[in-house]
Amino acid sequence: MRIPAIVIILFLAAGCSTAPIPADAMIQGTWRGDIGGVPVIYEYTDNMVRVVGYDAVPYRIDDGRLTVMVQGSTERIVAFPSRDEMVQTDPVTGTQLRLMRVN
Repeated sequence: MRIPAIVIILFLAAGCSTAPIPADAMIQGTWRGDIGGVPVIYEYTDNMVRVVGYDAVPYRIDDGRLTVMVQGSTERIVAFPSRDEMVQTDPVTGTQLRLMRVN
């Protein structure tokens, strides 16, 4: 029995579209959040994060935990409810920072 080529192509495309995107790839881009009612723009590259108006600093993301590599920093649990939404949670206080993708 021959399987039409279109069925094979659709099957392969569906497999590609359902594969989860790793957090270190999802985080890259520009994000907007509010801290105390003040809008803040964050720019994440593959290994640096910059709050607009300040110098970039290195970060790392391992197993869903985000650590900005500056003295006194703490880690955050990072989740992506959607491609355009990121939630960073302080594991000690439970405080959440919700960010929306700008681009």
